[in-house]
Amino acid sequence: MYGARAIITSPQVQADFPSNCPITSTCGGLAYVGVLDAFGSTRDANGNAVAAHPYYEGAFINAAGITNPLEVTTIVSHEVGHNAGLNHAGLIRPNQPTLDYYSGTGNWGPIMGTPYNRALSQWTQHSYSGANNDNGPDLPILANNGIASRADDTGQTLGTAVPTGWTTRAGSITAPTDQDLWSLGRCTGTVTITATPSTYSTNLDVSLTLYTEAGGTPIPLASVDPASGQSGSGSSLRATGVSATFTQPGRGATYYALVRGSASGPDGGYGNLGPYTLNASCAGASLPPATFVPPAGPSFTDVPTSSTFHGQIEWLSAQGVSTGYDNGNGTKRFEPSAAVLREQMAAFLARYADASLSVPETSPFTDVASSHVFLSHIAWLAGTGVSTGYANGDGTFSFRPGQPVLREQMAAFLYRLAGSPSVPPSSACSFTDVPSNHVFRTAICWLAANNISTGYADGTFRPGQPVLREQMAAFLFRYDAAGLPVP
Repeated sequence: MYGARAIITSPQVQADFPSNCPITSTCGGLAYVGVLDAFGSTRDANGNAVAAHPYYEGAFINAAGITNPLEVTTIVSHEVGHNAGLNHAGLIRPNQPTLDYYSGTGNWGPIMGTPYNRALSQWTQHSYSGANNDNGPDLPILANNGIASRADDTGQTLGTAVPTGWTTRAGSITAPTDQDLWSLGRCTGTVTITATPSTYSTNLDVSLTLYTEAGGTPIPLASVDPASGQSGSGSSLRATGVSATFTQPGRGATYYALVRGSASGPDGGYGNLGPYTLNASCAGASLPPATFVPPAGPSFTDVPTSSTFHGQIEWLSAQGVSTGYDNGNGTKRFEPSAAVLREQMAAFLARYADASLSVPETSPFTDVASSHVFLSHIAWLAGTGVSTGYANGDGTFSFRPGQPVLREQMAAFLYRLAGSPSVPPSSACSFTDVPSNHVFRTAICWLAANNISTGYADGTFRPGQPVLREQMAAFLFRYDAAGLPVP
């Protein structure tokens, strides 16, 4: 039988191996390297032929210096790691001797070092700063020597997501690339989701993402990955921030929770492995998860499934907010890269709000005739205060229906649609092209605070650029997903 036995003994390990583990040292244990799956025969100290595995196996843990259970779990993992072929994780220090055993930093330490005072100990890929081990990442070495990763127990796609419903389930992250997708069901109340690994002697720090689905495309709604740390010491040492939770209003959509290891940390999150508990609750009307049925195909000929905003555009169509343009052959196009006109924006928002529309006796704007196709939508927009139009200087106002909607105007429209709520301090809004005196700064900062638009990678918002139709689909989808109010 192959494997390894961890033998906790004191002071026998030091008596039997005085040169390797002297009594005067703080030796935690010792073990042969790479013998976990050894086979064949070898010679004992007397020259007799013996079976190799039982002769070499055994990871000895010296209990003499152990002060708490956390050290037991750490040393057992370390010595069994030697049996499975791992060498020490050390640290190269400039102008100082190299450390054979690295204790780690913050709340993190490598199992093959000495992470006794770290609440989060992990197998490592040796990418942390100053790593001295060039034998390669730990996990392939463990697998090659007989300790393979657990089989994945949860799917990663909409079609393979585990239908858990609004309840508590157990899961496990089994590899650095593993991510578990759970199908929760529909919810029209408050959605609360928590993923919790152990906080004592843990190897796992999780991140959590809430998804929904539109047009067969998973769409992320919100993510949380708290900064981790630790509290206490000795037997009371606990990891903090390794769990993830969030709460937000539900809108009746089908929700999915994605759990994976955090990518943060000195080693890039490589060793985030282990069990966790997922708790999902809906404080309101809910339905259990249904079997995912892939759509027959895209609704619009110019929005393939590979499109960045395919899911959001499919959602917009399913909500009746936009039906696109007729191609004349029974198909439709969306024209995703075309700018949204102000008259179209009025129609989009009125349909999204399921507004009760009526044609006014008098148009509120001088440039919107009584025969205008979107008069009732534009009048609703004015009546709700979402748009006040442009002053003509004589007490009347124009709407400029054929002009594109600018990004700053879109921010103002959605901000007013939500009731002009309070906004976090302006310091939290850091767009480089939205100065403190910008006329729409409050609306733009509100938009960013609610993750409706986070701007561009270069730190700009580009307030004077037109809004594209595909962008508007994404903005409205995120507005809806955030559970924001509708007049």
